[in-house]
Amino acid sequence: MILDHAPPPITPAAYVFRNPEVLRVIDGDSLIMRFPLPFNEWRDLDIRLLGINSPEKVGTARAAGEAARLHLLSLLDHAEEVRAQTYKTDKFGRYLGELWIRHGSVWTNVSAALIDAGHGVPYDGGPR
Repeated sequence: MILDHAPPPITPAAYVFRNPEVLRVIDGDSLIMRFPLPFNEWRDLDIRLLGINSPEKVGTARAAGEAARLHLLSLLDHAEEVRAQTYKTDKFGRYLGELWIRHGSVWTNVSAALIDAGHGVPYDGGPR
């Protein structure tokens, strides 16, 4: 999903963060980010991207999983601005969230960009 000249939509139940720091990209749909809080405090959170299932970095899918991880890292590294919207946690304690990146006046949903590039498939949280 690409939005021109507008920031990403804000869902009422979401927490929105501007320019969180990427600490580690685990694979194409999981990463660890440092989020700014009030009073110069930070919190590190495990994030599971909503809307995508990317290959794992084990077994026969290892090469595809590593390619997805590197593509996600590249998207985030080259963005002029990053916004994260987090929701609830999953059964593994990771925060479910959306990432949006901005280049110029264009906002792009990171999950959609990964799917469009062939690094994952749409996923709604059900059986894989």
